[in-house]
Amino acid sequence: MTFDRKGDFSGFGNKGWLNVDDDPTAKAVADRYCPIIETLNKQETEDES
Repeated sequence: MTFDRKGDFSGFGNKGWLNVDDDPTAKAVADRYCPIIETLNKQETEDES
């Protein structure tokens, strides 16, 4: 699993996509929400109405 860190500057440029195991906060969010993401209600978009 990966997460996007484009906005974080590493000293040599933006970090971009990283493995969730490299960041404790990303790992905690992934562990909590990824298993249930498909069970959440989806918001209808303008294209779907």
